[in-house]
Amino acid sequence: MCNNSKIYTVLVAYNSTKQDLSPAVNELLRQTSFVVICNNSKDDLIYRHPRIKVLNFRDNLGIARAQTLGMTWAYENGADFVLQMDQDSLPDPDMVKLLYESYLALGIANYNIGMIGPQSYDRYTKKLHGNKSKVAPFQKGKIVPDFEGIDIVDSMISSGSLIPQKSFQAIGGMLDELFIDHVDLEYCWRLRGNGFLIVRNNKARLAHRSGEGRTSFLIIFDVAVSVPIRHYYWFRNLLYLFNRSYVPTYWKVKSVLKIIFRMLFYPFFLNNGFECFKFMLLGIKDGVRKKMYRIDSFS
Repeated sequence: MCNNSKIYTVLVAYNSTKQDLSPAVNELLRQTSFVVICNNSKDDLIYRHPRIKVLNFRDNLGIARAQTLGMTWAYENGADFVLQMDQDSLPDPDMVKLLYESYLALGIANYNIGMIGPQSYDRYTKKLHGNKSKVAPFQKGKIVPDFEGIDIVDSMISSGSLIPQKSFQAIGGMLDELFIDHVDLEYCWRLRGNGFLIVRNNKARLAHRSGEGRTSFLIIFDVAVSVPIRHYYWFRNLLYLFNRSYVPTYWKVKSVLKIIFRMLFYPFFLNNGFECFKFMLLGIKDGVRKKMYRIDSFS
């Protein structure tokens, strides 16, 4: 545990039992000062531990709203930093220590860090992830050579990210209306738009499972698999973010290509492909109309 600052974990859970969460909670209690569990399930989670606080919402508020409420509680109750965590993630034993020490060292060197996170890897295959932690365009080389293994990045997944209180004071919490999908990207870009840097420590590691796994088709394409309803949020939120000035232009261009690719190939090569396609169309419709609400099924 980092003794000089209070680091509170904000762990978002959905339809998880205490047994499911046990490995992560036990490790996070060892590495951080306090664990705040944001329970998006209908059934309450009950913990009797002096360093665990459970926020039982008894409804699925979405990951964005849950993270915002968890961060708010943490900072109002003494946190200096918040460590964001998903229920599908497990930190390596020294992850938080490495992130915290890097943050302090970079601060001494006058880098304005808004968020620092680890290098994630697949929890089952152990393969390093590379698709969501790209080195930021036009920012390569900003980190001084003395900081080995540290990259300034454009964005990163929220799970495993260490967020100082000053970031929350500057821009607040997540964009609640997104509910799920692109929540982490938007927060990173909003931080960057307010003069903060997003930094990855490649020596700090996080085991993470994304979506429902991955699948391949036509030999050359390897894609993440999500339940059909997630395509609604992916398309809707993507279009909703197009009008945000701080969202990078390169991402908007790349996203248009992804929209075309998914609509042309996913219906034919994924299980439940045509159901996914229906959610894509609904997401496009609501994204263009800026209708931001939760859906539970196609109607």
